[in-house]
Amino acid sequence: MKWNGPITIVRIVGKGFFPLDQQLRINRQGWSEQVEQQLVKLITHNSYGEALETYEELAGIRLPKTTAWAKVQHRGEQLRKNQRAEAERAAALPQVQEIVPGTQLAAVNKGASMDGAFVYILGEEWKEGKNVSRIKGKVSAGAVDRNLYLQ
Repeated sequence: MKWNGPITIVRIVGKGFFPLDQQLRINRQGWSEQVEQQLVKLITHNSYGEALETYEELAGIRLPKTTAWAKVQHRGEQLRKNQRAEAERAAALPQVQEIVPGTQLAAVNKGASMDGAFVYILGEEWKEGKNVSRIKGKVSAGAVDRNLYLQ
Protein backbone atom coordinates (compact mmCIF):
# COMPACT_ATOMS: atom_id res chain seq x y z
CA MET A 1 0.00 0.00 0.00
CA LYS A 2 1.38 3.39 -0.97
CA TRP A 3 0.57 6.83 0.43
CA ASN A 4 -0.24 9.46 -2.23
CA GLY A 5 -1.34 12.43 -0.06
CA PRO A 6 0.76 15.41 1.04
CA ILE A 7 2.94 14.97 4.11
CA THR A 8 3.28 17.81 6.65
CA ILE A 9 6.20 17.80 9.05
CA VAL A 10 5.81 19.57 12.41
CA ARG A 11 8.32 19.93 15.19
CA ILE A 12 6.01 20.51 18.18
CA VAL A 13 2.74 18.73 18.73
CA GLY A 14 0.21 19.04 21.54
CA LYS A 15 -1.59 16.36 23.45
CA GLY A 16 -3.46 13.93 21.29
CA PHE A 17 -7.14 13.12 21.42
CA PHE A 18 -8.23 9.69 22.54
CA PRO A 19 -11.95 8.78 22.22
CA LEU A 20 -12.02 6.80 25.47
CA ASP A 21 -10.97 9.91 27.45
CA GLN A 22 -14.46 11.37 27.10
CA GLN A 23 -16.17 8.09 27.90
CA LEU A 24 -14.02 7.56 31.02
CA ARG A 25 -14.29 11.27 31.92
CA ILE A 26 -10.54 11.75 32.07
CA ASN A 27 -9.59 15.37 32.68
CA ARG A 28 -6.70 17.34 31.13
CA GLN A 29 -4.26 16.10 33.77
CA GLY A 30 -5.01 12.49 32.80
CA TRP A 31 -7.16 11.69 35.86
CA SER A 32 -10.57 10.11 35.97
CA GLU A 33 -12.87 11.21 38.76
CA GLN A 34 -12.81 7.73 40.30
CA VAL A 35 -8.99 7.65 40.38
CA GLU A 36 -8.93 11.06 42.05
CA GLN A 37 -11.51 9.95 44.63
CA GLN A 38 -9.52 6.81 45.44
CA LEU A 39 -6.29 8.77 45.84
CA VAL A 40 -7.96 11.25 48.22
CA LYS A 41 -9.53 8.35 50.14
CA LEU A 42 -6.10 6.73 50.52
CA ILE A 43 -4.64 10.01 51.79
CA THR A 44 -7.41 10.53 54.34
CA HIS A 45 -6.73 7.10 55.83
CA ASN A 46 -2.91 7.23 55.74
CA SER A 47 -0.08 9.71 55.63
CA TYR A 48 0.76 11.26 52.26
CA GLY A 49 3.88 9.07 51.99
CA GLU A 50 2.05 5.82 52.73
CA ALA A 51 -0.87 6.73 50.48
CA LEU A 52 1.39 7.60 47.54
CA GLU A 53 3.36 4.40 48.04
CA THR A 54 0.13 2.37 48.00
CA TYR A 55 -1.11 4.29 44.98
CA GLU A 56 2.13 3.58 43.13
CA GLU A 57 1.84 -0.13 43.95
CA LEU A 58 -1.78 -0.24 42.73
CA ALA A 59 -1.66 2.05 39.69
CA GLY A 60 2.00 1.85 38.74
CA ILE A 61 2.17 5.65 38.69
CA ARG A 62 4.52 7.64 40.91
CA LEU A 63 3.06 10.96 42.05
CA PRO A 64 4.73 13.85 43.83
CA LYS A 65 3.28 14.85 47.21
CA THR A 66 2.46 18.31 45.86
CA THR A 67 0.15 16.82 43.22
CA ALA A 68 -1.59 14.69 45.83
CA TRP A 69 -1.88 17.71 48.14
CA ALA A 70 -3.46 19.76 45.34
CA LYS A 71 -6.00 16.99 44.68
CA VAL A 72 -6.91 16.81 48.39
CA GLN A 73 -7.32 20.60 48.53
CA HIS A 74 -9.54 20.58 45.44
CA ARG A 75 -11.74 17.77 46.80
CA GLY A 76 -11.84 19.40 50.23
CA GLU A 77 -13.12 22.66 48.76
CA GLN A 78 -15.80 20.76 46.83
CA LEU A 79 -16.81 18.98 50.05
CA ARG A 80 -16.99 22.29 51.97
CA LYS A 81 -19.21 23.82 49.27
CA ASN A 82 -21.50 20.79 49.29
CA GLN A 83 -21.71 20.83 53.10
CA ARG A 84 -22.51 24.57 53.14
CA ALA A 85 -25.23 24.12 50.52
CA GLU A 86 -26.69 21.15 52.43
CA ALA A 87 -26.67 23.11 55.71
CA GLU A 88 -28.41 26.04 54.03
CA ARG A 89 -31.08 23.74 52.60
CA ALA A 90 -31.57 22.05 55.97
CA ALA A 91 -31.78 25.37 57.83
CA ALA A 92 -34.18 26.98 55.38
CA LEU A 93 -37.70 27.00 56.77
CA PRO A 94 -40.57 26.94 54.30
CA GLN A 95 -42.70 30.05 54.05
CA VAL A 96 -46.30 29.78 55.25
CA GLN A 97 -47.49 30.39 51.67
CA GLU A 98 -45.55 27.30 50.56
CA ILE A 99 -47.33 25.11 53.15
CA VAL A 100 -50.81 26.64 52.84
CA PRO A 101 -51.18 28.30 49.43
CA GLY A 102 -53.23 31.51 49.39
CA THR A 103 -52.48 32.44 53.00
CA GLN A 104 -52.30 36.20 53.60
CA LEU A 105 -49.82 37.30 56.23
CA ALA A 106 -50.57 40.20 58.57
CA ALA A 107 -48.00 42.08 60.61
CA VAL A 108 -47.99 40.72 64.15
CA ASN A 109 -46.24 42.47 67.00
CA LYS A 110 -45.89 39.64 69.46
CA GLY A 111 -42.91 37.91 70.93
CA ALA A 112 -41.47 36.00 73.81
CA SER A 113 -38.17 35.91 75.60
CA MET A 114 -36.80 33.47 78.17
CA ASP A 115 -33.65 33.65 80.25
CA GLY A 116 -32.28 32.10 83.39
CA ALA A 117 -29.55 32.60 85.96
CA PHE A 118 -28.35 31.18 89.27
CA VAL A 119 -28.68 33.49 92.28
CA TYR A 120 -27.08 32.85 95.68
CA ILE A 121 -29.54 33.47 98.52
CA LEU A 122 -27.61 34.36 101.72
CA GLY A 123 -28.01 31.69 104.37
CA GLU A 124 -29.59 29.28 101.90
CA GLU A 125 -28.08 28.04 98.67
CA TRP A 126 -27.94 28.72 94.96
CA LYS A 127 -31.38 29.12 93.38
CA GLU A 128 -32.19 29.07 89.70
CA GLY A 129 -34.13 32.09 88.52
CA LYS A 130 -36.06 32.00 85.27
CA ASN A 131 -37.34 35.11 83.54
CA VAL A 132 -40.15 34.83 81.00
CA SER A 133 -41.27 37.87 79.04
CA ARG A 134 -44.24 38.17 76.71
CA ILE A 135 -44.35 41.06 74.31
CA LYS A 136 -47.76 42.33 73.19
CA GLY A 137 -48.22 45.04 70.59
CA LYS A 138 -45.56 47.69 70.13
CA VAL A 139 -42.72 47.53 72.60
CA SER A 140 -43.12 50.40 75.05
CA ALA A 141 -43.36 50.87 78.80
CA GLY A 142 -45.95 48.49 80.24
CA ALA A 143 -46.20 46.37 77.09
CA VAL A 144 -44.02 43.62 78.52
CA ASP A 145 -45.29 41.21 81.18
CA ARG A 146 -42.41 39.87 83.24
CA ASN A 147 -42.64 36.97 85.56
CA LEU A 148 -39.72 35.81 87.69
CA TYR A 149 -39.88 32.30 89.02
CA LEU A 150 -37.47 30.92 91.60
CA GLN A 151 -37.07 27.17 91.97
